[in-house]
Amino acid sequence: MNLGERPGPTDPTRDPTPSDHRPLHEPSPTIKQKNFDLLLAGLRRPGPIALNRPLQLFIEVTSACNLRCVKCALSYDLSLNKGSMIPFSVFSRLSDFFDAAVEVQTFGFGEMFLYPFLRNLVELLKRHDCRVAGVTNGTHLREADVEWLVANRYDDLTFSIDGATAETMRRLRGADLGHILERLDRIAEAKATAKSRFPRIIVNFVAQADNFRELPELVRLLTSRNVFFLGVNPLHHVYGPSGPYEEYYEKHCLGTVSRAEFEAVIAEAARLAETAGIQFQNYVSPDFEWRPSRAADVASQLQDDEASEPLPAMYCRYPWTTLYLAANRTAKVCCYMSQHENLGTFSTVADAADVWNGPKLMEVRDAIRKGRVHPACRQCVRHRTYETHGAVMRGIRESLAQSNSLVGAPAQFRTPVHESVHSSVLSGIG
Repeated sequence: MNLGERPGPTDPTRDPTPSDHRPLHEPSPTIKQKNFDLLLAGLRRPGPIALNRPLQLFIEVTSACNLRCVKCALSYDLSLNKGSMIPFSVFSRLSDFFDAAVEVQTFGFGEMFLYPFLRNLVELLKRHDCRVAGVTNGTHLREADVEWLVANRYDDLTFSIDGATAETMRRLRGADLGHILERLDRIAEAKATAKSRFPRIIVNFVAQADNFRELPELVRLLTSRNVFFLGVNPLHHVYGPSGPYEEYYEKHCLGTVSRAEFEAVIAEAARLAETAGIQFQNYVSPDFEWRPSRAADVASQLQDDEASEPLPAMYCRYPWTTLYLAANRTAKVCCYMSQHENLGTFSTVADAADVWNGPKLMEVRDAIRKGRVHPACRQCVRHRTYETHGAVMRGIRESLAQSNSLVGAPAQFRTPVHESVHSSVLSGIG
């Protein structure tokens, strides 16, 4: 099947790999809690070997995308346009990793609804009691997808919306804003019919010089559409040899406009969101976006990481908690690492375990625990995106609290879970 072809609705009683319905030796929440306890034990005296397995997985089910957003790496790096996808059979061999993972993101550099077995994967992950989240451009979401997303209680579904006008969305993403809003309405209707809160709808807005003024109007458009959270991220920075994206970034990054005007727009959007009952968070770092030497940085930064501001030991914990499995079956730590990083290949649990405690990932951990910058981590460190790890861990703790409270407990005794947003809106992919 070509990735551009959509399969019909899958028979919910069947699965491409029936063997995945194996009984677990102990409840998956128990395994996840033990895995979390191993993480905490290991972090007391951190070393290059992780005692635990990943608590968070990114699964880039496909690298194919039906859009060519002007800010996306797929539009600038032709080597990424492979249209790869992970065969579903691979997932039946990763059961031990799914047992241990608390959260699984079903997206990467590609549109996840182009993956023909997405529903099957989500059903598999739910059998392993994983919290599931992902990002979509919203243009390939069918009626059948809406139905199974609600039926399977997909946890957090993030839509990438970068404007409040049809013209802006066509220019920046080549997408039909009206169609995306209609899909949001349809999900809200399906959730109301099912009397369900899931999937919680998140909107990720990538702010740049030519669209940030539309943010308050976008909040108004979302007010009646049962949106849970709106996050604002900056246009993704890139360091390295000069090229087309660097030119685009220099022209449209927030540092080219008034910081005071941007902050006033953010304040208005936050006020509107609060009135509408939409949680709102601005992830733009003013000190980075409006740094004095922005233009010189592109050419000169990262030449000597050790000469920059010293970093504390263990400044980042992603290499001890997170693993990103790409569509071409290579692995890296997280979505902030370059698509060209390859810490190893995977097809089975043994392969994934070899990557997780393999020499390349151990080298990354060793650098971080000594407060050094590994070459694979340069972009993240310059933008300080590793600081988002605290938000990720809060979500994992809350998911564990919910899972543990559901094991054998009557509804009236279940622990309430605080509202939190997981990594899809914090990712370097938008």
